[in-house]
Amino acid sequence: MYSLIYSCFTNIPNYYKKSSISIYSYFSLAIISGAVIGPIFANTAGLFPVRNRNTGFGISFNISVSLFGGTVAFLMTLLITTTGNYLIPAFYIMFLCIPFFIALLFIPKGL
Repeated sequence: MYSLIYSCFTNIPNYYKKSSISIYSYFSLAIISGAVIGPIFANTAGLFPVRNRNTGFGISFNISVSLFGGTVAFLMTLLITTTGNYLIPAFYIMFLCIPFFIALLFIPKGL
């Protein structure tokens, strides 16, 4: 949860510094991504009963990756060319932090 909050507040400075090719901004983005993405697999698998865990995780993961991963490149390219703002990916990540944070509040404790 803390990495999600940190990611929300540090995306714009990291993307802004990324244009000046700073190794520290790339390192910071990698740390944040690892801290956010790392627990996702364990938490998502724990949401399903043991009997259906593999199927439930596989279907939910593949649908989300195909929807978000397949359309984000097109969407970001479209928004950057339309607005001319190269910080659009940072705003997109910040916008997605809101529903992710709300979803984290509904995950049962002890998962």
